[in-house]
Amino acid sequence: MKNFAVLSGNCVVNIIVADSLENAEIATNANCVEFFDQDYVSIGFNYVNGNFIPSIKTDETLAE
Repeated sequence: MKNFAVLSGNCVVNIIVADSLENAEIATNANCVEFFDQDYVSIGFNYVNGNFIPSIKTDETLAE
């Protein structure tokens, strides 16, 4: 089984496990990107130019 990040636009909205990219995308009806155990990926990360990037929290977001 493989790890996939489920994307909405360029934002990771979920993490799933599936046997192929095709099955991951069918199951989620969304674009998915495979990632590996050594990669750190979390919901809320952005996927830009083939890289997972943590979102930057602003002071306004932190105040909530």
